Amino acid sequence: MPQNSPTSMASRLDAVGISKCYGTFRALTDINVTISPGEFLTLLGPSGSGKTTFLMSLAGFAAPTSGEILENGEEITHRSPDQRNFGMVFQGYALFPHMSVLENVIFPLKLRKISKDERTRRAKDMLDRVGLAAHIAKRPSELSGGQQQRVALARSLVYRPPVLLLDEPFSALDKALKSDLQSELRSIHRDLGTTCVFVTHDQSEALALSDRIAIFNEGSISQIGAPREIYRHPNNRFVANFLGRINLMRLSDVSLQQGMATGLHGGVTLRCHTDRADGRLREATLAVRPEYVRLEQAFDRGNSLPVTVTEVVYNGSCLSISVLTSEGTKLLVDVPDQDNVPKPGDHGHVSWAAADGALLPDGQE
Repeated sequence: MPQNSPTSMASRLDAVGISKCYGTFRALTDINVTISPGEFLTLLGPSGSGKTTFLMSLAGFAAPTSGEILENGEEITHRSPDQRNFGMVFQGYALFPHMSVLENVIFPLKLRKISKDERTRRAKDMLDRVGLAAHIAKRPSELSGGQQQRVALARSLVYRPPVLLLDEPFSALDKALKSDLQSELRSIHRDLGTTCVFVTHDQSEALALSDRIAIFNEGSISQIGAPREIYRHPNNRFVANFLGRINLMRLSDVSLQQGMATGLHGGVTLRCHTDRADGRLREATLAVRPEYVRLEQAFDRGNSLPVTVTEVVYNGSCLSISVLTSEGTKLLVDVPDQDNVPKPGDHGHVSWAAADGALLPDGQE
């Protein structure tokens, strides 16, 4: 749920059974999601997964084949984009090249018949908020890509829309600039409390910005939840593999009892917490992120497997260590940089806490 206190302008959005077909191709299938007032929801997924189609449906640029979209309980499914009054930020900026920065930001206020003095005051205030007070007389062509995106963000927010929709706005920017703009967007969202729906294919961006993340795959939502929840406890293989690096280990003869899953991997008993009902699974997959795995010289009680180091990669602040279990399963271990660096051929044990693993069932008895 949103961490900020939403203002009265923030809207609640409900998508109820949204599907979208282009001929025989189903771009979206039965999307159901509620976006709370003031929430920052990120739509994350690979290219072609349906996230942008869903955003365009919310914006009014793509009419759903079936289903309803509601704003504060009122159906808006067939309203045009201008009737929805949502803010929109695109990857391509969409600024007017013949207008100054100030004129670009004033434009939506002019359309809404705001008085001249008030629209100038609001525009200057918003440009100051995004760090462009010294550039108001310039044309877009005189600005860097990051500055142009700041103008686009200011223009989309200056009329205080109830919802802000953002379609991969930072994807064309370099890493440092992207990080700066992410920080600014977090700050603006915290201050204004606007409901935000953000599309990206960048996992780290989604984790950094969102109250919740909806992970799209083949036109459906595979999982939706808080970033930490989805990252640590993916509920299926697609989410586990898509959202960062992860270790996957096959388990057999899995017992589910009182919130704990217990199974065998190469004859070794492994455990993880689970919220699934008591029962048994013929097979399942245990998933654990590399940073939650420890590499020790000796056996550690709990989840522990004997391994051989195969590769060590220096990544600046950490070491990424590849190991191989006796069963031939390749695992990754991320540890802080240290003086005593293991070498390929070294033997040891990997271990992790039961709470850091996630169970991905493959079939149920």
